[in-house]
Amino acid sequence: LYTSIDFFAMTVLFRTSFNQLRCTIHTNYIQLTTGHTIYNHMANILHKQNRLFQIFIYYR
Repeated sequence: LYTSIDFFAMTVLFRTSFNQLRCTIHTNYIQLTTGHTIYNHMANILHKQNRLFQIFIYYR
């Protein structure tokens, strides 16, 4: 059962990660010829998000 604070923290976490993703896609739009940079950045961001989420769950 999640409290409102937990839910708020989760939404903030996901919102910031999506904003990062949007910025990354926007900045790397010119480099679409390779296509690899965006996927690398996506993996990077998702990994960081997952790590934060694990820490968040751990310290509940």
